This record gives sequence, C-alpha cells and structure tokens, in this order.
Amino acid sequence: MGYCSNLDCKIASCSGETGSPSVTYTNQSKHNITECEETDISFSGHHHALLGQFGGHWKPSHCQPLRRIAIIIPFRDRHENLCVLLKNLIPVLTAQLNEFRIFVVEQVDESSFNKGRLMNIGFLEATKMFNFDCVIFHDVDLLPENDQNIYQCTDQPRHLSVAVDTHNYKLMYQYLVGGVLAFRPRHFRLVNGYSNEFWGWGGEDDDMAVRIVYSGLKITRPSAETARYTMAYHTRSKKWAKRFGINKCTLKICAMLKSLH
Repeated sequence: MGYCSNLDCKIASCSGETGSPSVTYTNQSKHNITECEETDISFSGHHHALLGQFGGHWKPSHCQPLRRIAIIIPFRDRHENLCVLLKNLIPVLTAQLNEFRIFVVEQVDESSFNKGRLMNIGFLEATKMFNFDCVIFHDVDLLPENDQNIYQCTDQPRHLSVAVDTHNYKLMYQYLVGGVLAFRPRHFRLVNGYSNEFWGWGGEDDDMAVRIVYSGLKITRPSAETARYTMAYHTRSKKWAKRFGINKCTLKICAMLKSLH
C-alpha cells in the first residue's frame, strides 16, 4: 500500500499541461479562513479524457474544504491506467473544493487478485493517516467525464459510476455498485467492509450490494446525465486463464453408479 504521489508516472503527457489545478501540500492554519461555499465552485461540465498528472494530498488554500475525502484505488500492474486516472480525477476533486488524499493499495504477490481485501486494507490504513468524513472506492480504469458529478458522501451509500461508455451509458442492473462507490466511514463499518473471500476478478461488488441491503441501507445514485465515465483501455491479463480451469480442478470420486442397462 502506498500513496500514489510516491509512484512514478513518467509518461509524456503527465506534465506540460496548462490550466489544470496543481496539487500541493499545505499546512496553512484554519484561522481566518472562511468556509468554502458551493457558489465558489466553477464547473466546466463534460470534458474528454486527458493524460497525466500526479496525485497525493490536497486542500483549498483560500477556504475550508467542503469535504474531506479518502480515495481508495485497488491496484496491480496498471501503471499507465493509474497515471491517466490521476490526470482526470484530480482536477475534478480540486474544482469541487474537496480536501482529499489518494491511497493506492497494491497487491504485489503472484496470487489471484483480491480486490475486496485491498479495499479493506486501504480503508483501515487510511483511517490511521487521514481524518476523512467520506471514503470513495475507485476502479483504476474509470475516468470521470463530468466535474458536476460531485465526489461526496450522503446519508446513504452512493454509487457514482452510473453511466459507463462501454455499457452504452446505461446502468446494467439495479444493484450494481462496482466502479466508484462512496461511503460514510460509519456505514462502511456497519456493512463490515468488502468480503475478503473473492479471489480473481469480480464477485466482491455484488456481495457488497447484498451487504448494503441487509444492513438496512439503500444504494443512491446521481443523475446518469452527470455520472458518466469512460473506461480506459487496458490489455487483459492472460494469467487468469492458466490459474482457473480444468488444470486446477481437483476431485475425489466417492462412488460411481453402474449402468442399469
């Protein structure tokens, strides 16, 4: 697990852009600083996916932030996707006057990917380092298209990635919570986090939907008109094909019935 600011995102378009908010560290006192107002926010609406920018910890210097957000990104072997995500995500977070810290939780062993466990680890470690009031779990390959999709927590868990280009900008099914999901910390503890038992890609998100419902919570969403995302291209790993299949199927025959004919 590490801060994304410690990762080396040296691709050509990671720098040299103009007009993008810079990410800086600040210890400025809260004294004599007014609270941020929603009217201070300046949106640009829809924007196309761009390349490159570093992440880390940021807060507005001219006012007290509206929200304190921990962004948890489960990660393995997708450094280019991470750089692209940071380039697109950081301007959205800064435009919305959020104080935020980004945590990239990396699985470094060769075992099957366990996304749920990485997100749980990210949450537990983030609570030790940052006093946040909202945690957002963010897939590394989903790029926000509209800065009017507010990165925030409400009184219920909030699924932010409603409309994805690869799904024709339609919600695939009612209980979909994969992609980008926001929780109040108390709600994440109430559902007991993600399952640690899903190895390989998929499963943990649908299990989370069940946890939310059975905990008496509801899944909320912003409008599909603003909650739009582009899925970044990445080459699918072929390792899973060797890990799962008949080559890993073990069994013991307890009995075999003889044919009646």
